[in-house]
Amino acid sequence: MDQNRHIQYVLSQLMTMDEITIEDHPHLPYGKKVVDQHGDYVIVCWDKKKKHVTYTFKGMESHFFIFEK
Repeated sequence: MDQNRHIQYVLSQLMTMDEITIEDHPHLPYGKKVVDQHGDYVIVCWDKKKKHVTYTFKGMESHFFIFEK
């Protein structure tokens, strides 16, 4: 599975809300910014070193977490 498909898979697993907006976040590899109706967000991207999908939340941009199935 390529990196873009990894990102799409993670987004489909994490997002259960009906009212979200998904935007490109070009500052990070394959980055996507998912914003809810309250303005809170999660940023999902590909970590080249770890070869995993990582994510962070609004206000925690200096900390990334690895998504594992």
